[in-house]
Amino acid sequence: MKEYNYKSIKRFDKSGIELKDGYIIKFDECRMNWANSRKISYVDSVCVADRFFSNGNSYFIFYTNERIKIVFMKSIFPWDTKYRKNFLKYKWY
Repeated sequence: MKEYNYKSIKRFDKSGIELKDGYIIKFDECRMNWANSRKISYVDSVCVADRFFSNGNSYFIFYTNERIKIVFMKSIFPWDTKYRKNFLKYKWY
């Protein structure tokens, strides 16, 4: 599984995410793979990733053919909640 820091995101729109290294996460591909993993119909799903949140790092795992993990690193400063706000604001649908 490839892993990226969220700061590697160059841009995103309703069709996918472009990372700074040129890799593109295509939401249609993710949606199909996510639906297949749950044994449901593609048309019955809008999901493209699983979202994980804990006291440590928070991250998304996108259902590309080769899974992609985008990590939101926790700050070493307890008063810095920027990483958490950035994590929570992204909705990949």
